[in-house]
Amino acid sequence: MCAAVKLWTSVVVRDAQLASWLNSASRSLESTLRGYGPQSAGLGSVGRLPPGSRRRPASIAAATFDLVLAAFTFDNIAGRENKARILRDLGCLLTREGNLVLIVSRPEIYTYEWASFSTKDFPENRQAKSGDKVRIVVTDHADARPVEDILWTDAAYREVFEEAHLRLLHKYEPLGREDEPYMWVNELEIAPWAVYVLERQ
Repeated sequence: MCAAVKLWTSVVVRDAQLASWLNSASRSLESTLRGYGPQSAGLGSVGRLPPGSRRRPASIAAATFDLVLAAFTFDNIAGRENKARILRDLGCLLTREGNLVLIVSRPEIYTYEWASFSTKDFPENRQAKSGDKVRIVVTDHADARPVEDILWTDAAYREVFEEAHLRLLHKYEPLGREDEPYMWVNELEIAPWAVYVLERQ
């Protein structure tokens, strides 16, 4: 199991409120998504938007979802304007009580070794600034080619949240635990990921 899944499971289990949000929101999403199929004009059409399109399908109404989850998506979105625009669009999909849960890589993930990631071959990552490309290798599958991500700091995320009219409710930095059956490397002391819980302003 990828370390990201392991730590995400830990933070959900340890934080009852977040677990409750996800459970109740999943039921709401199941109800909302019922009827959307790959041949429909609804969510199935999102993947077929033309390249560079800046509009969501009209069939996905604003203020529709209690929960929007973006897991590691923003690690690969370049440009401040792009990040702010996409966050703003996701925020528009939320109901007044809805939450956007964002799971992102912290800058530290690109400068340490991990249970299922390696950065030792990329010392240039240490000089990277917010918005720069960084490289990392996933070690728990056969493809050893490096992945290119876009480094983005906590301060930079907070700025684009503000630009996107999103309010930060909680931030989590989950750590591994010694009683877990995994060979953690630095995960017991350094959080490789951050989880942001946001709402519309």
